[in-house]
Amino acid sequence: MRGQWQEPVRHDADRIPGQEVVAGAGLYHQGWSVRAARVTPLLQVTGAYRGHDGGPSGHPGDSGYTRLIVQPGLELDVSRVMVYAEVGFAAYNNMSGNQLVAKQLFKLNVSYAF
Repeated sequence: MRGQWQEPVRHDADRIPGQEVVAGAGLYHQGWSVRAARVTPLLQVTGAYRGHDGGPSGHPGDSGYTRLIVQPGLELDVSRVMVYAEVGFAAYNNMSGNQLVAKQLFKLNVSYAF
């Protein structure tokens, strides 16, 4: 489980960004080993709420959202290399006004242990 709260502490006089709260939880399977490789499937669910922007130039009607994202993924460990990949799908989107939002979110991390 994880959570994050963002509160703007510095902003322009014309625009005050909205606060944001993000929370997530995940599950993973111990995975399978094949020779020197280990494959671990996982599933995460992340919810987010972002408040409306304020101020004269804040466009409160076109900012802020509530969304729920489901993220299946895989982790592959081979010797000193780890590859982590996931795709996030929006299970629920409630965007205020006219906002451009991606239908899928892709993540790929590759790391090497020295």
